[in-house]
Amino acid sequence: MKTRTNSNKKGFLLYKDSYFAIKELSNSNKGKLFEAIFRYAIGKEVGKLSPVVMMAFNFIKAGIDRDEEKWENTCKKNRENINKRWKKKSTSGKSGIPNNTIVYDRIPSYTNVYHKDKDKDKDKDKDKDKKRKTTSLKTTFKEKQDFIDFFNTQAGGKVYRLTEKRKKTYSLRRKSFTDKDIRKAVVNMFANTFYLGENDRNWSADPDFILRNDEQVDKFINKIPKKDPFWDKGET
Repeated sequence: MKTRTNSNKKGFLLYKDSYFAIKELSNSNKGKLFEAIFRYAIGKEVGKLSPVVMMAFNFIKAGIDRDEEKWENTCKKNRENINKRWKKKSTSGKSGIPNNTIVYDRIPSYTNVYHKDKDKDKDKDKDKDKKRKTTSLKTTFKEKQDFIDFFNTQAGGKVYRLTEKRKKTYSLRRKSFTDKDIRKAVVNMFANTFYLGENDRNWSADPDFILRNDEQVDKFINKIPKKDPFWDKGET
């Protein structure tokens, strides 16, 4: 597996919902997963993992990558704000924070300049929040594609496309569940290798199976069933 670029960030977060991706692993596999997570976080080669460990790793990896991107964006924004405050050129003709620290006139004596910039940022954030609220009820193409991409990371090597039917059923499920809930249902489902094709019919669950209806998603959110009732028909 490819390594990630090591950043200056000192740590990473693990979330409570990650527990559902690892709770069925053996203690040995949990140790391998723990080692892989740290190696990935510090930018080292993860190495080859078994399918069941890789499935849990990909779920946690997505959260690490997402947090890393947010952190990088925050750092970038802070650097831009600092550069704005130190816009004036130093006596050497170079812009930025002067090397001569006694040149204090680069900091404006009227401190409300800083507060104006801060207020502008707050106004922008409020506008973004309003926009999110007005679009939260409608799922975007990107959200649908991101879900299919996530499903493929859990599907044991199989790759599924975003069809028109899957666009529609994903949007329908989002009326009752968050994207996080649906992804949790996918992780719980594939924690049972029956749904990865380890059954007498070599059948594997595809996105249509988990998105079939609200009851299907709800069934997998809070538990990991042994078999789907469909396959139990006729058994004694």
